[in-house]
Amino acid sequence: MMGQSIPSLRTLIPRIRDNMTFLAQFQDMKKSTYFELMCMQAFARLLKLPFFDVDHDDNSVQHRVTWNGRVSPISKAPDGPDGIARCHDFDMLVEATRKEGTKQYTQEYTRAITHWEQYLSTSTTPPGSIYLLLVCTKLHETSFNACAARAYPIAKMIPVEFDVLLRIMTTAKLSITLTHSEIRKVLLDIYDCIPDCHDLKSFRHASVETAERWQENVLRHEKEIFLAMQSYRAIRKLGYNLVGTSQIFNALLSNPTVNQYFSRLGHRFSDTDPEELYYIVSKHGFALGMNRTPAGEHLLAPVPVEDFALRCHALMEAANQ
Repeated sequence: MMGQSIPSLRTLIPRIRDNMTFLAQFQDMKKSTYFELMCMQAFARLLKLPFFDVDHDDNSVQHRVTWNGRVSPISKAPDGPDGIARCHDFDMLVEATRKEGTKQYTQEYTRAITHWEQYLSTSTTPPGSIYLLLVCTKLHETSFNACAARAYPIAKMIPVEFDVLLRIMTTAKLSITLTHSEIRKVLLDIYDCIPDCHDLKSFRHASVETAERWQENVLRHEKEIFLAMQSYRAIRKLGYNLVGTSQIFNALLSNPTVNQYFSRLGHRFSDTDPEELYYIVSKHGFALGMNRTPAGEHLLAPVPVEDFALRCHALMEAANQ
């Protein structure tokens, strides 16, 4: 079983950004349920894992995201964390809450610790690799103070406000090779900055800065392969056997994903040298460099999709030997 169909990141990011507008369509008593569902679907997309609800959870699928509620008919999670993400080498227990007042601490933080202790008693995952995520629109000061006090030092309680979650989700949307290890890194970096923050305001600032630095680092390292793949898509969309670098450049110039990617890096794609695309695309094997035009422009011939797929398969096999 491969899990249930869920919305794409392209759909989920606006829903989370404008969550009050999205949730307004549901009855008040159902808003929290749909909020939990939306958050767990977001983690499934973020981690690229199959998604299950409590009625259809499949223990044979080792790495998966399970919402402990029911999709049909929709109902809130029973006793336990709102959801569990079983990732590569670590697990995440997710408590997703709309509460922004003191009840966020009394009803969510304290329950999360209990859920962590219960999960620990049955899980084979080492305690230090089971993380507690308190996902909320806004963190309350009492919740922050409890996280800062670290009364349960082994239980890593990581507060994730929506501003930070959106930054991580946008990175996943733009990234090609984002791993679970990279996602764990940003979460632990947020956790590690808590002791240096003297109040909620400073933590909020530090967590956003941490997510921004992480995003820039991830996208900067992927810049070449991102441009190579976007260029290849543009070449195939143009449909010619030979394509000039200026044609590729012009196609990418109006590509919103490309412009968003460069904006996150603090640059503009329009400042890119079109001839740079020739070297990037040929270097990564998406096309073969051909003769220049009389004006000196490089021409590229795209490799067939099947040919590139075989190369990717060979690389995977080599990595597993």
